[in-house]
Amino acid sequence: MNKLFLVCNHYSPRLEYIIHLWNTQILSPKLVYTTQIPNQAPFITYNNDNHHPNLPNTQFLFSNDYHFDLKPLQTKLSFPNFDFFSYTFALATESYHYNPDFPKDIYGRYSEENNPVIASQLHEIPFFPFWASKICEQLKIPIRYYPAEPLWITLDIDNPFHFQYRGLFCQIKSLINDIIKLNFNEIYFKFKILIGIQHDPFSTENWLPYLSKQNFLTFFLMNNSSLNSNTSPLNTYYHREIIKIPFQHVGLHIALNSTLKTTQKEKKLLETILKTTLYKSRQHFLKYDLPITFQELLQLGIYQDYTTCFYSQKGYKHGLVRPFPWYDLKAEKMTNLLRFPIFFMDRHALKQGLDFQQTIQYINEQTLLIQSYGGVPMILLHNETFSEKREWKNFHFKQYFKT
Repeated sequence: MNKLFLVCNHYSPRLEYIIHLWNTQILSPKLVYTTQIPNQAPFITYNNDNHHPNLPNTQFLFSNDYHFDLKPLQTKLSFPNFDFFSYTFALATESYHYNPDFPKDIYGRYSEENNPVIASQLHEIPFFPFWASKICEQLKIPIRYYPAEPLWITLDIDNPFHFQYRGLFCQIKSLINDIIKLNFNEIYFKFKILIGIQHDPFSTENWLPYLSKQNFLTFFLMNNSSLNSNTSPLNTYYHREIIKIPFQHVGLHIALNSTLKTTQKEKKLLETILKTTLYKSRQHFLKYDLPITFQELLQLGIYQDYTTCFYSQKGYKHGLVRPFPWYDLKAEKMTNLLRFPIFFMDRHALKQGLDFQQTIQYINEQTLLIQSYGGVPMILLHNETFSEKREWKNFHFKQYFKT
């Protein structure tokens, strides 16, 4: 196994985390820490040493600071002239979000208008493998990646039914709205659903056949006690939708503004339905608070998080292409909670004005790029995206996954 020695006079939990990231994102060479320059082995210094191959060191990894200035970079460089390890750490940990004054949007999410990763355009490429490959190329070390995986589709079930089984109150309200708007085609469509000659466009029958041969995960909400709610745990038809999915493909979609107590209740409800223990989750609306949200996940026995995605912008939020452990900056330690990076969400297409062909082109291009770095390409869709109704009428994901 090839090795690349990292020569540094100091060691810290942050540097240990960076070495772990390198060795779990890249198969070879393995990054090995040392304080001495090796005689006959490739090495790179991290001591601001101008006499040897060196990476600039800003001392961020040897401090307790949260702030690191993420500036735009010139990607045409043949070798990093910036603190590559500190950039990687700031991206992976979202250290900028630990600032208590960081702006939030109306839902309480960290504002992406103020996100330094987007502002500096670091999200446009897989930051870590891109620059790691340049380092190895400059040092004339062959680089090998882990075996690439096919595309993974992660599906949020926010609305399991468009009309069927939504509860009498919601059904009547929906029909009244259609009558007021003289939308007779929709009334006829819903009538066919009611008498059983038309599948509900949000139900599993409308999307599961197209994903059954794909790598996929589904995330179910369990947050409303009203029988008229789409996601009510009291709705037995909702239970039937859930148990149609093999349990290994299911995770908990944690409700907006949840607490440790409510999340624990939601998790138990879904585990009771599935008759298994859950360890995967995604936050609703992609909202989380650092470090509290992920500390609570660990308390609940959840070890895989799928919230690692921009809500307004396609791209690479953490610059990584493989699952990576969450680093708790408050405790200054690496945890065993794995975060799974997601480069695209269906709503990005709507927000950025992409048509279906442009969407598919982007997904295919980035999938190939991630696979070239030995990564795990992953996207986020919603079950209603497969309905081809409303804003999704020209998005033919069913045909795409069928072929």
